[in-house]
Amino acid sequence: MDISSVLREQIGDRRFKTVLADPPWRFVNRTGKMAPEHRRLSRYQTLSTREVCAVRVSLACEPAAHLYLWVPNALFPEGLEVLRAWGFVYNSKSSSLQSREPAFDVS
Repeated sequence: MDISSVLREQIGDRRFKTVLADPPWRFVNRTGKMAPEHRRLSRYQTLSTREVCAVRVSLACEPAAHLYLWVPNALFPEGLEVLRAWGFVYNSKSSSLQSREPAFDVS
């Protein structure tokens, strides 16, 4: 089953004005210690840019929807490609700092 079919199955006929997407990006250096598919980590399977572009996100969108797309800085050009493939227009970029440590003690 392709990802677009899974998306359609999960959302049914619902449409959203805001879409938050964090695709499973595939890095060129797939053996680097931060790459999701590094052999010691095996966090999750990744998709090529072409595969991410092929996901029919428009199935989940209202006509005037906006997209928050998480893209690693190293893959920013690919992020723009995905954005266009999904029918969105680039507007602005915001940055965040991602930490592997918890922001606060939850115990």
